Amino acid sequence: MARCPNCSVENAETQRFCGDCGTPLPASSGRNAPDPAADETIPLPTDVLEPGTLFARRYQVIEELGAGGMGCVYRVLDKKVDEEIALKLIKPEVASDRLVLERFSSELKIARQVVHRNVARMFDLNEEGHVPFITMEYVRGENLKRLIRKVGHLAPGQAIPFACQICAGLDEAHRRGIVHRDLKPQNVMIDEDGQAKILDFGLARLQTGAAPDRPLSRSGTPAYISPEQIRGLAVDARSDLYSLGVMLYEMLTGRTPYQADTVQELLDMHLREPPKDPRVVSPGISQELSKAVLRCLEKDPADRYQNAAELGAALVCLKEARKRPPFGRRAWAWIAQHKPAAAAIALGLAAAALFVGKVIVPILIAEPWKPSVAVLPVEDIGIVEAANRRFLAGLQQEITARLSGIPGLRVVPGDSVNNVGLAGKNTIQIGKELRARYLVKVSIAVEEGKVDGRLILIDAKRDEPGAPRSFSKDIGNFRALQDEIAVMIAKTLGFELTPENLRKYSLRGTTKLEAYYHFLEGMELLEAAEHEPEVRKALEALGRAVELDPAYALGHWGLGYAYERLYHSRQADKDPAALDKMYWHFKEASNIDPSFAETNLGVGWYYFNKGDNALAFDSFRKALELHRDGYMVNRDTGAFLRSIGLYEPALRYLERAHRLSPTDAEPLVQIAQCWNFLGRSEKALKYTREALAIREGDPQALFMHINLLGLTGRLDEAESWIRAMERFDLRKKRIPFLQEMVQALREGRGKPYAFGDNLPGLHPPGTYLYLALGMKEEALANIRKGIDDGFRLDGTYYYSYPSLARNPWYKALRGDPLFEEILKGQKELYDKELKHLEKL
Repeated sequence: MARCPNCSVENAETQRFCGDCGTPLPASSGRNAPDPAADETIPLPTDVLEPGTLFARRYQVIEELGAGGMGCVYRVLDKKVDEEIALKLIKPEVASDRLVLERFSSELKIARQVVHRNVARMFDLNEEGHVPFITMEYVRGENLKRLIRKVGHLAPGQAIPFACQICAGLDEAHRRGIVHRDLKPQNVMIDEDGQAKILDFGLARLQTGAAPDRPLSRSGTPAYISPEQIRGLAVDARSDLYSLGVMLYEMLTGRTPYQADTVQELLDMHLREPPKDPRVVSPGISQELSKAVLRCLEKDPADRYQNAAELGAALVCLKEARKRPPFGRRAWAWIAQHKPAAAAIALGLAAAALFVGKVIVPILIAEPWKPSVAVLPVEDIGIVEAANRRFLAGLQQEITARLSGIPGLRVVPGDSVNNVGLAGKNTIQIGKELRARYLVKVSIAVEEGKVDGRLILIDAKRDEPGAPRSFSKDIGNFRALQDEIAVMIAKTLGFELTPENLRKYSLRGTTKLEAYYHFLEGMELLEAAEHEPEVRKALEALGRAVELDPAYALGHWGLGYAYERLYHSRQADKDPAALDKMYWHFKEASNIDPSFAETNLGVGWYYFNKGDNALAFDSFRKALELHRDGYMVNRDTGAFLRSIGLYEPALRYLERAHRLSPTDAEPLVQIAQCWNFLGRSEKALKYTREALAIREGDPQALFMHINLLGLTGRLDEAESWIRAMERFDLRKKRIPFLQEMVQALREGRGKPYAFGDNLPGLHPPGTYLYLALGMKEEALANIRKGIDDGFRLDGTYYYSYPSLARNPWYKALRGDPLFEEILKGQKELYDKELKHLEKL
């Protein structure tokens, strides 16, 4: 084995460069010594930061991540914002050239504008004690080089999605005029969600010291460098595509296209030698995929794909082409010709099926038992003062919030826990319903200002309670009590909840017990409010909380939420002053606690209601950056995308919200609406059934469900649900329309129907009804009116271009001049205002 002098990773004797970091390996008996510059960018820095060191009075070092071309990279905790980031120290040789640093600082300002899920964010260039350093997003996961090294090579079905994601990230950067110049597998991380993220955008100029207006002579890593870089010519996006071609070749075959003993030989091969067809190295690659790889590796940039979007589109087509329907016929033909071999394969498949049934299926069934916890409603074992009773619900929510900040632990939101009827169920049943491995049971007594209690952590899978833990505090010290209980639970689960982790909750909370009580009272009133007077009562209570403590971030957040409810409490004649107050309180909460992700959701909804979707987009994006795994963050981000008609991107976030909170009907209702507006009625019906199973009387889910039953021909079932609405007095004003809808559909599809006062709504299901009855003119008029008035009436963009273009319900309208005119207008609006928002 050959040990890497840079990262100390063991490599096979046959390797010339380290499979982990790309550094040239020392010569061995089996090969010639490589050129020392072969597969590295720049030597290591001399400065080393030990774990635990507080650097620049702000960054606490957690661990060294490795050495890059410019210096050592560390994972650090940014104590100012309580967030883990990556910090790269710049080596002294580069740091001594101030002009280089100034030029790089200018380029970094541009690189920071690249915001994309497949690009790691660059933050800033700073200096501490004459030591320059760069801060950037920390990506948990494994770099692509290490992944390839582990598995040998990737199957096309694995490599193509990663390449598509890299293309998406490059496309965003290239559109802003930024070329990476040193793209290689070491600079691509595969995060914990399986997403590829490109690192180190904007660093190539710093590594070479080249001015922005001069060619970057031989910048980059020799194994992945483009011919134009070797020649010292100016580079553009196509240079990155060459490097990506080398990476794709390596993903598919386990090796780069050129192997040499010296750097100069390697560079000459890039300039002059055509690469071998990757199918020679790995026969499982299709001809089409091979052509795509080799086109990336053309010597002349004009012969390559001309941009990342073009390459990405080609790869997506190849991915789809892998689904080949004629396989069954070919398989039967092969079996007929090779009966003995087929029999042996059948036996092997039977054994594999037995293995899957006995081993794999139990593992999959156990999936919900991954590290996950639910805090059950706090039990009252003796509370004398009535004013302290709200303390119970508040305690459950506060403990849940603190545990939610622990990476690697899924915490069931408190509202989801409370949606489940727990009476009469054992811990195994509760755990399965909540999909939580552990349940936290807290019991408290409050008397004469003293809180005494105990907690038990229950393993719901085994129905095993742990040892009880007791606690006691003065009620005035309620915040310390909340912290203590959360730390106790975390420690029992094997996690650490440090003072730094808890700091943000102290930022957004209050030390004043009376203010806390008013906040709890206001939120309780707000949750129960149905009409404007009830919302105003909640506003009064929340207002008292903020009067007592003007720096109460959570109080301001509650007020922002209440003013939003007030704004929407009137169907017409909405009060713009309520919207302005909503904005002010959400911004105030954000100023007090910049890490409070949910405040950005409120600001996003403010801009949405003002009709500024671009600024709304920025606010939702910031919320995701602060708390990507937050239930409310995913739910509201999905709801925003749904409201502006971007249904397919919305589904990603809504599905994630549903996974985070499986007992909450709200994400299911919104998922159903997305599928409904996309014209996928059967799929939408599946989700309305699920939502109604959780929340039987949900008005929106119920109306949508009956509507879908009618449109899919289940008229008897629709009528039974309408009778249920009559019995339970649910949305009675909608019942006459639903009855008329069923009557119209009973008279026959394709047969025009004269509706009375209860016309179909302006939303897409109303248009579907017209189309089901063959009423094309009315359907077109409904679409036109829905485009003009939908947002004003319902706060929703009903007929976005993607849904008009793909919705199967509109098949009957395609080719109609009026529909084509509508389609053209909506495409112009989509291209101008909505398309870029799909990249949230």
